[in-house]
Amino acid sequence: SYTAHPHWWNHAEPVWVTAEKNGLRTGMYWWDGCQVEIRGSRPSTCIPYRGYWQWPTVENDTKSALSEIVEKFKQNTLDFALVYYEAVDAVGHASGPDSMERREALKSADNVIKHLLDEAKRQNIRDQLSLIVVSDHGMTDTRPEKFDLIDIEPHIDANDLHSMLDGGSFVMLRPYPDKINKVYSKLKSLNMKGLNVFRKEELPDLYHLKETHLTQPIVLTADPGYQIKKLQGTDKQVPQSNKIYNGNHGYDPMKLEDMRAIFLATGPGLKQGFQNGPVRMVDHYNVICRQLGIKPLENSGSQDNVQGMFVGGASGSSTAVSLSLLVVPNILLAARSYLYH
Repeated sequence: SYTAHPHWWNHAEPVWVTAEKNGLRTGMYWWDGCQVEIRGSRPSTCIPYRGYWQWPTVENDTKSALSEIVEKFKQNTLDFALVYYEAVDAVGHASGPDSMERREALKSADNVIKHLLDEAKRQNIRDQLSLIVVSDHGMTDTRPEKFDLIDIEPHIDANDLHSMLDGGSFVMLRPYPDKINKVYSKLKSLNMKGLNVFRKEELPDLYHLKETHLTQPIVLTADPGYQIKKLQGTDKQVPQSNKIYNGNHGYDPMKLEDMRAIFLATGPGLKQGFQNGPVRMVDHYNVICRQLGIKPLENSGSQDNVQGMFVGGASGSSTAVSLSLLVVPNILLAARSYLYH
């Protein structure tokens, strides 16, 4: 698959690689990327990603994996686990975020988390367990009657493009080098309602996109209530699918609260019943490293944003082992906590 190509990964060091380099045994379950050797390292255990819609036994299989993870924690043969549970995301796209089907998917995620905690209690390691539940995005209602469609195809020449990447809320255009100015100027001059047109270097710092080599020369974003139509009459559209989801994401989280994600954490050294202020996704990394007892690499996260959730502040310590279970928007991160002083 495309995600197996090392060029997506080698410009940064994922936390599981850092954990392995620090002697922690990491297990990754259905977590895309675990199949890739990154900077000479792989996780100790890798169960490759499996699509939700082709997997009718996903809930029971995930529970079985969690039982196995807890057993390995108990036997001291595993230190850090990352588990991807796709139900909430997949069903949210298909049926919409406010649908009964999505509520059933949330119940499924609850069942999975409850099973993990029950197993940890049964194995007498509940007090040693760090559990972090996060999501990589929110979800908003994008049923056809809920938005207006922006069609740029009549206004540009597809022959000027190498490719148009995706559609909906966020699009990247890759014009041929001598056509960048032409395409940008034309789209900018349209002043289309709901459409934002950026050169790569004009992107807001909030997006953390203008420095990466993966960002294409022109980026289009849609305001809430709008979606960008994919190109129809050309092979320049990637991917080719014209499907419009009933639930979607990718909008600016500062404009639409539905885009905001979740962060829940419990474990040694973490305050109980504490509600932290807003954190950014880049702040998760420092929390994970602290619960694992490893020194974080230089990163874009802020320790100030998360230190209030720790007993004794950022300098507090714990002696447990951290199981990380990621549920994206159902990711469970679980680890036995080896927190440093």
